[in-house]
Amino acid sequence: CPMRNDPAAPSLLAHLAPEIAAALPEGSGEFGLPDGAKPAAIAGLLARHEGAALIIAPTPADANELMESLTAWLTAGQLERLMGFPPRETVAYDKRSPDSATIEARQRALDALDLYVAEKVEQVRRVEGMLRRSSDLNHRQLALLAHALRHAGAEYTVRSHGTSHGVAYATARADLFRLAELGWLDHRRVGRRDNVFSAPSDLDVRIRNSPAARASGRQGGAVVATPVKRSVSRPPTAPPRL
Repeated sequence: CPMRNDPAAPSLLAHLAPEIAAALPEGSGEFGLPDGAKPAAIAGLLARHEGAALIIAPTPADANELMESLTAWLTAGQLERLMGFPPRETVAYDKRSPDSATIEARQRALDALDLYVAEKVEQVRRVEGMLRRSSDLNHRQLALLAHALRHAGAEYTVRSHGTSHGVAYATARADLFRLAELGWLDHRRVGRRDNVFSAPSDLDVRIRNSPAARASGRQGGAVVATPVKRSVSRPPTAPPRL
């Protein structure tokens, strides 16, 4: 369906999205919702997850209606990036010519996605370059962060980290807790003894906004990692299918 995005439409309910996100089920899975609740649920999921999201509607009419309803729930920044990707109106060997408006809408969405991916790749490269100049992180921590930047939601344990780098349990534990102390890994306890560390979906933002990044310009390009006080956030999860 063609995108229906009125720039003047007020995002009257966008401030409720974080509260909705907290009320949604944790973990990946499926749950049913009436059509009227889906825009609110989508806004809540977008508030919980960083990055691009693909929302699939059963028909072009449903997609058009959903996009119009989302204008009340999304922030102005989200609305600027909300785009429709209409289905093809013709198939292979069809004698009819495809609608030019449909082609243009599909191309705009693909171009926007290409631009988003390119920007994310460049962000990761800049963050990795900054981390390589760090004077306070060892090669094991740098390798883990490089993986975490590309795999949001990835989980690490002391045992898996120690096995990957061939180090003792105490060394692996110190590596992971240091990164959690910096706010660059989310940490949670599973059971009475197991510690699980996960890659946050906004890791690049956390690193760029950390005291370490701000200090880099004052120390000849060297990054000195400084612990930050932050609450333990929920581990990223895949959006449930609506």
